[in-house]
Amino acid sequence: MLARPERTDLQTAALLNGIAITTADYDDTHLQTVIHPSGTVLAAILAWGEVNHMSGKEVVLAFAVGIEALLRIGIAISPGHYTIGW
Repeated sequence: MLARPERTDLQTAALLNGIAITTADYDDTHLQTVIHPSGTVLAAILAWGEVNHMSGKEVVLAFAVGIEALLRIGIAISPGHYTIGW
């Protein structure tokens, strides 16, 4: 978990990281899709990276790939998903 000495499982760490990032308002907005990609991707990668002992280079690469994937999916489905109730 971000800035905490306690340890938890991977899923809980990712969730708590996400809450911490959102609460501190460290997220951004991709205007075309209205997605806040950085916080979501970073929360998961930091939890995964700690469990799997990823290097800084691997974390940065995973972050870039995660943002790219998230935004490409968002662009592919937006804005149609809002008209069907999302």
